[in-house]
Amino acid sequence: MITSAVSAASKNPALIQDAPLALAEALVRNPDAAFRLSDVSTRFGVTESQVQRRFVAAFGVSPKALQSAARMSKFKSALRAGQSVLSAMLEAGFGSTSRVYGVPERSLGMAPSRYARGGAGEQISWISGACALSVTCGPSPAAKLYSSSAYQPSL
Repeated sequence: MITSAVSAASKNPALIQDAPLALAEALVRNPDAAFRLSDVSTRFGVTESQVQRRFVAAFGVSPKALQSAARMSKFKSALRAGQSVLSAMLEAGFGSTSRVYGVPERSLGMAPSRYARGGAGEQISWISGACALSVTCGPSPAAKLYSSSAYQPSL
């Protein structure tokens, strides 16, 4: 369970500052584990809002978003390793096929079965642009309008 992974840090109030890191490490190590913000907040003696705010301040995303990204990473790794979509889904902690063909399809940019085949037959358009922090690059709904060529992925 996620909360057992952060329990050592909760024994010392001075380590409450370490709560976001302990939680992040637990979420990444165990993306398929049950996670409740209330369990973590009780463990550290702070409110759920405080845990959420400290986590977002430290990592720029919510604990749930980090867990979802770690779960997706595990799913993609299993697909690349040659597992079936169902096996990869179960290993990554997705509870049903609707979870795999809903959000993951949007995250993968294609059906999971196509991703498992290395994106064969897929054509991905992307766009990049400068911002104050760096160059941003990624898929965009408008990319087909502005891109001069299509990118063939090597997954």
